[in-house]
Amino acid sequence: MDSGTPDIAPLPGPGSRSVPGAGSDSHSADGSNDALVRVVQQLEWLRRADDRLRETVQDAAWAAQPTRALGWTVGHVLTHLARNADGLRNLLLWARSGVELSMYPSPESRDADVNIGATRPDQVILADVEVTSRAFLADAAGMPAAAWFAQVQTRGGGVAPATVVPSHRLTEVLLHTHDLGIGRGLNGLDPELAGGLLDAMRDTYLRTHALPDMVLQATDSDVTVVVDNDAAGAADAPEAEVALRISGPAWALAGWLTGRHDGAALEATGPLPQPPPW
Repeated sequence: MDSGTPDIAPLPGPGSRSVPGAGSDSHSADGSNDALVRVVQQLEWLRRADDRLRETVQDAAWAAQPTRALGWTVGHVLTHLARNADGLRNLLLWARSGVELSMYPSPESRDADVNIGATRPDQVILADVEVTSRAFLADAAGMPAAAWFAQVQTRGGGVAPATVVPSHRLTEVLLHTHDLGIGRGLNGLDPELAGGLLDAMRDTYLRTHALPDMVLQATDSDVTVVVDNDAAGAADAPEAEVALRISGPAWALAGWLTGRHDGAALEATGPLPQPPPW
């Protein structure tokens, strides 16, 4: 999968500039340049996540092997990741063209594609994941800057700007690599990539699920996420008024939130709540 950094086009209008290397002048009045800088970072983390997935499965004969995802084999999980890349590419095309395009024709067709695709030979499945992952990154690299702020309908997550799409892909790849049950899971992530996962969850899980007010503080990176239901942007709010503080490695915070870790590696100022299902 590609290793270069995408050249995202500059914002239109006077004084617009390319995001990579924008320097101290990268802040616009509405925060749009900051949002694009974050997109570039998410895509870089995604390249690393794709590489990690490839390394996890490349030497195994695994298609029929069971996974941590109940009822799914490795073939199911990888086929799901391939179809997810296709679906998220649809959202990028919608944002770029202005023509509404859903991730999947229907929930039934999505499930059928995964079930049928899981029965293919190992190398065919692996090639599918490789091709679709590359295609997603290529489409993201070709997005005009203004298109990232077009509104799209995410699956189960309502309407949001296309800037959330890389976060959705990053969480899918990292969490489902864990679900494969091959090699090390989330606790094998390096702190930077684990912090990227926790940061991406602002746009995914924490945007689409109801949680009590809390501050999530990663102890191995500089990521802090605030859930404040009285603030605009409940997953990116000031932390002064939030009483419950939960700290620990970023991988453990992400794993606890998504039901993939029991929270034993975390410390909290009160009882850990039960997060809603992922």
